[in-house]
Amino acid sequence: MDKKAIIGFVLIMALLLLWMPLWNAIFPPKPQPVKAPIDSTAVHTPGLADTSHTKPESLATALPTTLAPPDSTATADSTQEPERLITIDTRTIRVVLSSIGGTVKQVVLKHYLNFNGEQVQFLGEQSTPEWARYGALTIGYNDRLSTFNSQSFHVEGDSTILNPQDTTTIVTFTYAAPNGAKVIKKYTFHYNDYVFDLDVDIKDPAKLNLAQGVTLGWFAPLEPTELDITQDKGKLGGFFSMGGEFDYFKKIKGDTLKQIVTGPIDWVATRTKYFTAVVMAQSEPGREVVVLGGRVAHLNPKGGTTPWEVFGAGITYDNPPADAHFAFNIYTGPLDYDRLQKMDKGLSALVDFGWKYFRPFAIAILWFFTNLHKAIPNYGFVI
Repeated sequence: MDKKAIIGFVLIMALLLLWMPLWNAIFPPKPQPVKAPIDSTAVHTPGLADTSHTKPESLATALPTTLAPPDSTATADSTQEPERLITIDTRTIRVVLSSIGGTVKQVVLKHYLNFNGEQVQFLGEQSTPEWARYGALTIGYNDRLSTFNSQSFHVEGDSTILNPQDTTTIVTFTYAAPNGAKVIKKYTFHYNDYVFDLDVDIKDPAKLNLAQGVTLGWFAPLEPTELDITQDKGKLGGFFSMGGEFDYFKKIKGDTLKQIVTGPIDWVATRTKYFTAVVMAQSEPGREVVVLGGRVAHLNPKGGTTPWEVFGAGITYDNPPADAHFAFNIYTGPLDYDRLQKMDKGLSALVDFGWKYFRPFAIAILWFFTNLHKAIPNYGFVI
């Protein structure tokens, strides 16, 4: 073997050994799936004491907001029972529901870890705008939250761990107002899915100051999962599909954002770099989308604060009947292109492939590498 051949061989071996570390340095990998079972009780729920969670408390100071406060004119029950939390474990997610407002208090992705090696949790403890203070899947009209979101709901159902034999469970929350109006929120969970269902029935919406319309949305800002939270920041926003066309609002002027667009709304979403929460209209499209935003100072992993933006998005149905029914599918999971594409609602548009003219090429490259990996299960050789 001559001198040039030896040098070439050494260079090739060096390239093979250094390629993956260099690639990971240039393109940091996304949070990895959990490879071992983790204690299902170790869930950090915002606002509750949690001795199993050792991560420093996340604090932030919200900047002033001019968005509308909760509707103070709606009739509310003066009696308030203690909050009851219901935890549902599926194979992929853990969802904590609250009897206060029948809302989502926390979502944990069981197969994904953040930079601290902890399971990804969607919701945090940072101070938020008024429209975000009750958790996810609240009810109101546009940016005006109904008072019953802070009221006790009667609960039917218990905390459940689903398994291949028991694949479905239902939890129902009912609020009966003193004036005869009623709100029923029925959640249905499935063992092997990131999607759960929500059915909402409202009797006499006018008595709850919802005669103009009913808005349901994900108005709970998602927490960053990256060590450098600025990597998440550029991906934030309120996203929606109107008549099959993907659109979004992500620029906040001043301290607040409020955008309302009229049209057939198929779904609304918020996202971070790798994860998303989507509210999909199941029975019929909504009539409006409302995207809200605000600015906060978020505690970063280094102990300082980073300017941060929070977003929420909701679907509005106008002029609801006396006995109104709304049905939704809720997706809380990774921004997995193949998974979202199979859901056939245009959700794959949420995956950011960069410049729009490069998107078709990026999708083709993703398809090629994914299928090549099936034949050669080694990303070092595939890349």
